[in-house]
Amino acid sequence: DMNSLIGNSVRPNVCIYNACGENVVEFNKCNKIITHVIASNSNIANTFAAKYPKDIICPGIEPERVKISTDKKVIRSQLGLKDDFVIGMVSRLDYQKRQIWLVDAIKEFPKAKAVFIGSGPDLKPLKEKANHQCYFLGHKDNIGDWLNCLDVLCQVSSTEGCSAVIFEAMYLKIPLIVTNVGAVPDLLTNKSALIINSQKELIGAIKKLHDVTLRESLTRNAYEVFLS
Repeated sequence: DMNSLIGNSVRPNVCIYNACGENVVEFNKCNKIITHVIASNSNIANTFAAKYPKDIICPGIEPERVKISTDKKVIRSQLGLKDDFVIGMVSRLDYQKRQIWLVDAIKEFPKAKAVFIGSGPDLKPLKEKANHQCYFLGHKDNIGDWLNCLDVLCQVSSTEGCSAVIFEAMYLKIPLIVTNVGAVPDLLTNKSALIINSQKELIGAIKKLHDVTLRESLTRNAYEVFLS
């Protein structure tokens, strides 16, 4: 393991570090034995991994994970949703993921619903601040079915490595609201997603994405990026 390598006086000829997140502390523990870095985004590659030979490789998707096996209407009916405008977040329930932005923003849209998939330490405080428009569903294996039932996917983390669910949404042609962190600057522009920097901008983005034509344009462009 890495700890035994660090403590060993014999250094390996090749030691490849997979920098999929911005964990500088962990990286610094083993930087003396690293010979090459695989980074998940250009920010990681150009900052604390700058002095090493490197490649930037974003994650792909797992076909089984994004397989759509159940009709969209059936999935929605499980929550009592019909023609509601549904915005989802798929991530660990944690302050860095900023689910609170959507919990608060959804209150501006009485006919919309917010679906949160994932678990984590912030579940209780989020539920305490949420109203009847919010659904906390925990972990889901059939993520393709749940992504497919959304009108918009919202991923507004304060920090990120390379979010796999963004790639999954691009593949499934789900419109995206994202923050400009992690791999987003490498992948997306305002032609393929709505990129925001604040909770106020999230409210504005949700308003814009009620426009079907805009949603279709964004997903078409994002899918082309995914294929490239």
